[in-house]
Amino acid sequence: MKYIHGDLFAVKSGIILHGCNSHGVMGSGVAKTFKELYPEAFEKYKTDIRFWINNEIPVLGNISVYRSLTNHKSSDLILMSGITQKDFGRVTGVQYVDYDAVRSVFQKVFQFNAPYHAPIHIPMLGAGLGGGDWGIISDIIEKEAGYQLDLVTVYQL
Repeated sequence: MKYIHGDLFAVKSGIILHGCNSHGVMGSGVAKTFKELYPEAFEKYKTDIRFWINNEIPVLGNISVYRSLTNHKSSDLILMSGITQKDFGRVTGVQYVDYDAVRSVFQKVFQFNAPYHAPIHIPMLGAGLGGGDWGIISDIIEKEAGYQLDLVTVYQL
């Protein structure tokens, strides 16, 4: 896993993965920018949540995948919303991110990516507005990644 200072949304190919809540809302932080830049992926996320709820499939820990075939940046971009938080808010000291959900999201992402071996671009997922401990989250990523760890780039603000 490598760390860089840069713009996550300048990525032109591979996978962009961000964490979000289970309510179909992307109102702040990285998720808000994601929604503004990729409205089709945001609509897919909302549709997936409704589908999971209606079919009694757990929402937390799941991923919504959108292949950006007509995106102005690239046709090789896969956009993923990982449901890592049940709720959301801005209360200081509250942990909204669920570490088991983070684990499940990364298991699914690495399983999805196994045949592609695409680079995976992430923010410090769950450690900002999610209130999580990046040390714990990065340990989860490292344990789940296996041979794909070298494909993960973390974008620091």
